Amino acid sequence: MNIHFLPDAPGYRDTNLTIEFAALVDGRRVPCAILVETLEDHFGVETYDSLGWISAFDAGRARIEAVAREHLRVTNGMSVLLKSGHFPPGRVPALRSRCDKPPALLHVRCRSFCKASTADKKSIVSRLPISFLPQHRSIL
Repeated sequence: MNIHFLPDAPGYRDTNLTIEFAALVDGRRVPCAILVETLEDHFGVETYDSLGWISAFDAGRARIEAVAREHLRVTNGMSVLLKSGHFPPGRVPALRSRCDKPPALLHVRCRSFCKASTADKKSIVSRLPISFLPQHRSIL
């Protein structure tokens, strides 16, 4: 099986909170995606908006494509949706010190959320559990 990843810029899809990229499998274009939650869990996202997720994807692209390549081989070239379970637990070692401090990380997430565009905020909030929303409606 011949697998190549296209060098195209990845795209953010707010309908399912993924970063999309593409592979060529035996000459056929195959869509691939990774959940933004996976990028947050494993690739050290600096800001929690589309630019931050795409930057994290770009920084971890070689590792992401390696996992996607293995998934493509196992499934005979079927579409790929990478989730946290596809990667070993933990974040990238360079960001380990920040990740060991949950209160600071939570503060960074909140601060980044406040700086996000209204469209990004609405996209994120629309996917929150109903039980979370009543006490947090003022975040928009």
